Amino acid sequence: MSDQRPAPGTRLKILFVEDSPRMQEILTESLRTVPGLELAGVAETAAEALAAFESHRPDVVILDLGLRAGTGLDVLHGIKQRAPACRVLVFTGYDEEPYRTRCLAAGADHFFSKNRQHRELIQQLHNFGGDAPAATGQRADAVPSDFADFSPL
Repeated sequence: MSDQRPAPGTRLKILFVEDSPRMQEILTESLRTVPGLELAGVAETAAEALAAFESHRPDVVILDLGLRAGTGLDVLHGIKQRAPACRVLVFTGYDEEPYRTRCLAAGADHFFSKNRQHRELIQQLHNFGGDAPAATGQRADAVPSDFADFSPL
């Protein structure tokens, strides 16, 4: 797994670690707008996330920090120990600078705020998938309308 785009016809496997059923629904809908992605699994706890990571071996993990049991930081450490090249996108409502700094120091590839960076997350997934909106004619802001209004806190 590298930062290079996948070969045409190759799908990037995504693991989504999120404990909010509503956010799972909203982001799953948004992921469908990105060509070349496959949702490999969804996990709600740190233990579920690490088990899903082992069974699915995703290319990209979208990771919330606040989980039902355990923390996203535990998951981040576990993933980077097992597969340092796996891309981890932290997507959280805990968007204060100390969280960002800690996550990036622990190996997160990107850090996005649920409160204000929905479109940036989707754009990054387009970039990873090799189908940037400009190339496909899709808009990076083509996300469900209620996604922009979602407040995780």
